[in-house]
Amino acid sequence: MREIARVISHVFITRGVSVSERRINDIVIRQPIHRQKAEVIYPLACNANRLKGSIIVCLGGESGVGKSEVAEELSDMFMQDGKSCSIIKLDAHYKIPPLLRCMHRTQHFEVGVEEISWVSVYNSVADTVEGGTEVVIVEGLYALNSVGTLKVYLEGSVQETEGFRKLRKKENIDSLRTRVLEAEHKVVVGLKDKADVTVTFDGNIK
Repeated sequence: MREIARVISHVFITRGVSVSERRINDIVIRQPIHRQKAEVIYPLACNANRLKGSIIVCLGGESGVGKSEVAEELSDMFMQDGKSCSIIKLDAHYKIPPLLRCMHRTQHFEVGVEEISWVSVYNSVADTVEGGTEVVIVEGLYALNSVGTLKVYLEGSVQETEGFRKLRKKENIDSLRTRVLEAEHKVVVGLKDKADVTVTFDGNIK
């Protein structure tokens, strides 16, 4: 079974995405600003240290800042340069599945890095690196908490990202979601010190 999983993973990796990216129903809407952010990150990633021969880029930031879009833009750039690339989405590594998470938060309000199965994340990164993938991109709210050779904080407040979150139509903004966004903000900002570089909301290096 594990060998089958590796074969499936290899198929997806050659396309520039990881199996974990296929496990969730994410909505990706690329805009010019996402390409601009990827372009400022790309040379930094190319010059970053390597872990067992692989570049590991971690993209963290608040919901709606464009982490998924920037990850895909970066993946395209690396593949165009002839490098194999895989995207690992933290959304696929929550301990509680999306459909049950809302109910769980209603009963036990828990928001933060403890929601993620970090063992699963580290195993995914390790398996991808050991499989020979040259570039691994880890993206998600708390990605700066992951192992990485270049950690990037994508700036954007809850207010600044509101328009993009509405555009994606990925979530219903109710009192619980507002409370979750406020709690996520505190955790994500707390991880900012782990970043090697910060990219502003308008796409510049800070």
